[in-house]
Amino acid sequence: MPPPLAARPSPLDRALHLDALRWAWRRVRANKGGAGADGVTLHRFARLLDANLLALADEVRDGGYRPGAYHRVTIFEGGKPRRLAIPPVRDRVLQRAVLDVLMPSLDRRFLPCSFGYRPGRSLHDAVERIVRLRDSGLIWVLDADIRACFDRLDHGTLRSLVAAAVPDPEMRALLDTWIAGPPPRPNRPRPTRGLPQGAVISPLLANLYLHELDRGLTRRRYRLVRYADDFIVLCQSERHAERALRATERVLGGLKLELHPAKTRITSFEAGFDFLGVHFEGTDYTYVTDDKRIVIDTLPPEWFHYHAEGYDGRDRG
Repeated sequence: MPPPLAARPSPLDRALHLDALRWAWRRVRANKGGAGADGVTLHRFARLLDANLLALADEVRDGGYRPGAYHRVTIFEGGKPRRLAIPPVRDRVLQRAVLDVLMPSLDRRFLPCSFGYRPGRSLHDAVERIVRLRDSGLIWVLDADIRACFDRLDHGTLRSLVAAAVPDPEMRALLDTWIAGPPPRPNRPRPTRGLPQGAVISPLLANLYLHELDRGLTRRRYRLVRYADDFIVLCQSERHAERALRATERVLGGLKLELHPAKTRITSFEAGFDFLGVHFEGTDYTYVTDDKRIVIDTLPPEWFHYHAEGYDGRDRG
């Protein structure tokens, strides 16, 4: 018989349990990220690991927890700069513990068209879905790009979505501290938009936000494939793709986002396009390795591990 409802630990209590924090620490350590703005490295945090974890849990329970400042770095992926904001180690551990608690319930809300940063779903699965939709006759493509997506996610909209998806008020309050971010510099207003690329919790919150895009297009009977903020809509004809473009603009407008006009286009499998580092053209799909383009029927699983484009949620710096 399950314990009485009042005796069950809350989601926040589960995240703050020492075993949960130890597990989260192992996940953060495995990512080998750098220090946050406080300069505390993984090695230094590990010296008094349990003491640091217990102090962190006490701060959250007592209401004194505040996220630390980010260490901002720029990395280059595929020759393109990507700005990362790396939280302190203790924040990353806490976010990982919260992520582990929230992911099962939130992931059940997400639709089959979403593949990024979800357990049991991968780039390989996304490519397979694209091929299946192509083979069903959807040969025209809206190749879409959201303008500065992570930087423009609206905090008010995100808080409303969190309120609807996370019933526990203590957990919502903790998530709100990460949505708001660390205190701004003197004489600067607190941002009302954006999630840091580099924070462990950001991919889950972004998926919760962009789930509304999935719902909006799916309700209109469009077929899409989304991996984080990268997505395509597959259509029967060029005219159908033009309608999909207008529908996407309307749905994103309701989310206070917009398409990047220079990076969004209507194309087809015959003309070819790139998505998630894979080039689709005709009935082939290919990838580049060692400056050579390889045309194959099935991409090997190891390719997806090493060639995924876009932010992958790892702590870097």
